[in-house]
Amino acid sequence: MERKHNINLLLLSVLLLVTAACSTTRNLPEDETLYVGVKNMEILNEDKTPARCPDLGRGGGCFVLSSQ
Repeated sequence: MERKHNINLLLLSVLLLVTAACSTTRNLPEDETLYVGVKNMEILNEDKTPARCPDLGRGGGCFVLSSQ
């Protein structure tokens, strides 16, 4: 009986800790929000010269990833 009581107490403690840890906005002022990421990012290359690739030795080369 004592063992079952200890398991129940442990489960209750874990439940209370998880519940208390979930409120991330409780102390946040009304006019503030949590950071949710960058919505739109634009990277400008004002230089207009192509980027140079370092000499990668044998079998080297460059590749460019483009989302256009």
